[in-house]
Amino acid sequence: MTVITESSSSSRRSSARPADEALGSEAARAMALAWQNGRRPGVEDLLVQFPALASAPRAMLRLISEELLLRRESGEDVDFDDILARFPQWRAELELLLACHELFEDHSPPEFPQAGEACGEFILVREIGRGSQGRVFLASQPSLCDRPVVVKLVPREVAEHLSLARLQHTGIVPLYLAQDLPEQRLRLLCMPFMGGASLAAVLTAMKRTPLAQRSGQTIADALVECHAETTNSPIVGGPALDFLRQASYVQAVCWLGACLAEALHFAHQRGLVHFDVKPSNLLLAGDGQPMLLDFHLARGPIAAHAATPEWVGGTAPYMPPEQAAALAAVREVRAIETTVDARADVYSLAIVIDELLSGNGPLVRPLEGAYGLRHINASVTCGLSDLLAKCLSPNPQDRYADAQSLADDLRRHLADLPLRGVRNRSPLELWRKWRRRRPRLAVRAATLSMASLVFAVVAWWAVGQRVDEAQQTLIDGQQLLDRQAYRESITHFERGLERLKPLPGAASLKRKLRERLDLARRIALAAELHQFVQRLRFIDGGSSLGGDARRAAEQSCQTFWSIRDRLIGASSARSPALTQQVRADLLDLLIFWLDLRSPLADAAAEQQQTLELLDQAEVALGASEILLREQRLRTGEAPPPATDAESSSAAVCEQYALARSYLRRGDDEGALAEFRRAVRDEPQDFWANFYRGQCAYRLHRYDEALGAFSICVALAPGQAECFYNRGLASAALGQTSDALVDFDRAIKLDPTLTAAAANRDALRRAGALEKPAP
Repeated sequence: MTVITESSSSSRRSSARPADEALGSEAARAMALAWQNGRRPGVEDLLVQFPALASAPRAMLRLISEELLLRRESGEDVDFDDILARFPQWRAELELLLACHELFEDHSPPEFPQAGEACGEFILVREIGRGSQGRVFLASQPSLCDRPVVVKLVPREVAEHLSLARLQHTGIVPLYLAQDLPEQRLRLLCMPFMGGASLAAVLTAMKRTPLAQRSGQTIADALVECHAETTNSPIVGGPALDFLRQASYVQAVCWLGACLAEALHFAHQRGLVHFDVKPSNLLLAGDGQPMLLDFHLARGPIAAHAATPEWVGGTAPYMPPEQAAALAAVREVRAIETTVDARADVYSLAIVIDELLSGNGPLVRPLEGAYGLRHINASVTCGLSDLLAKCLSPNPQDRYADAQSLADDLRRHLADLPLRGVRNRSPLELWRKWRRRRPRLAVRAATLSMASLVFAVVAWWAVGQRVDEAQQTLIDGQQLLDRQAYRESITHFERGLERLKPLPGAASLKRKLRERLDLARRIALAAELHQFVQRLRFIDGGSSLGGDARRAAEQSCQTFWSIRDRLIGASSARSPALTQQVRADLLDLLIFWLDLRSPLADAAAEQQQTLELLDQAEVALGASEILLREQRLRTGEAPPPATDAESSSAAVCEQYALARSYLRRGDDEGALAEFRRAVRDEPQDFWANFYRGQCAYRLHRYDEALGAFSICVALAPGQAECFYNRGLASAALGQTSDALVDFDRAIKLDPTLTAAAANRDALRRAGALEKPAP
């Protein structure tokens, strides 16, 4: 972090130059762009990118004001005391600035316009919906030939537009425009008018048709009726509406559910959980396409035992148990016990599908015992009933892992294929599906004798079924492997081999499954190696480990080193980037292991084992300057200092590993020089900056340490160790307020980081002792 020194009022006034104002505007634009892209940097983070701000007070005040506005627009509560504590050198100016913000902040309720009035560049034609926070209008846009659009008006603190802006999918209503209306204290969201009606309106229109008499045509007719009530323009048909008109009722509902599940999965992949899937938030467009609406409650997944969020929303009849429990926990300001993630939307969507298939409200039947949908709707098969029961499990672990898996099974049901997510326990249903898939074979088989028919069909179906399922698991497992879902891909490949195990033949398919399984296991090990080494890199040579933790780390190092050839082979088969990562991880692992290893009673034997490990590393990883220096260091021979040519030719990972060898023999100056070279060659390398900060701190060069750890905070804002080390540097420079803020952030990110809590408490006690007695 750049240290900002105090100056007098006169010097601050004299430094206000046009160049300073331009600098402040440029930094403010950079901050606003970062917030639009989902990152939330503070003023301190921008100082790394714009160090000249430290000597430009007016530019700094401009940037502080920008952060304040951005935080308020995103719905955050701004603590003025926190801002004053972060910048005590400008307390007088900030108090005036914050007073102005407070004065102009209008807390009165928003003023909603009425139908027939102008709103921005739109003319509001008719109100078509109203919720707890906003109103929805059918509007026209005169500047574009009076095209019909949907205008949603919400309070300015609602950040739904930030969620919608990240989603471009055929199953999600897109966002055309977001515009603030300061005078009305509203935000205007413009979306295309897709026609049609909400699923809630369609359900209401279908109530007069008995469940047994419904079909896909019933849904289409209800859609046309609801559309006519909203607009005078006729519905323009399309493939989706044609499908609904030809499908059975169960087929139509399954297709609607599959489309919506795919749209939800798209949002989940971008870090958003809808949290309010219900019929009124689902649109059937004029062409019959189902789409997701209303993302005002959308947010990222909520991890168990993490910091309690400020809000959680939802609609009670459609909420899964873990979401209802999280809502209660937020209201009572206590920890959330169960993770709430994409599986919550899977549950809510299943409630909607059940409501369509049962003809009742949202799941009025109890879930204890057997799921009773088949007793209400005889058209629902055993497999479809089991599919919905899986989605509606009170335990999130028992549901589909993601919405795409639910969509896949619904489409397999539509295609008369066996389901993957649940056991196909009805032979009669499987026979009927097979018969519909192969009608010609079914007719031909019917001409055979009953005994031959039963034997041939059962045997052929069993073999073909297993081969089909194994082939599909190979495809699915490869897709999961490409998405880096290694454990899930391993499960798929193992399942495919298990299906083929009792069958003769299929040698080619078995070989492919074994090869993919072996590769997935190796790559999963490489990922585990990387995570383990990342944890070790925060440990300075193992000195902070002791007892059982040290022995466990040593055992893990030995285990990973014993399978180094498998790890290198897997990475070579995957990609050059993975190969480089695995080699760098193995090099670091070996050096850490040599530091962790418990010394033997026989020093000569200890040295011999160390040299053997280094020889193994040279064979596996190739000769390198760092291995040569390690050999000299372990034999007691002082390695020569690295030349500029050697340092410039080494990779950054070898440079900081080389510098760590200097640290182990007490040469802090040599280590710092290497870390500086690494940062010079790769300024954004996290570990080079982190170790440079640690080395500078040991040499009592606290300004440099503070700058290095500030860069680490910008590169990895979710890593508690970065804030903790920056807090140490701030404390050493006497910047107690900054240190306390960083220690608090470190504890919030990692409550188990006891060192941060101890240093924070020590600083607070020291501050209390310095206060004069009353």
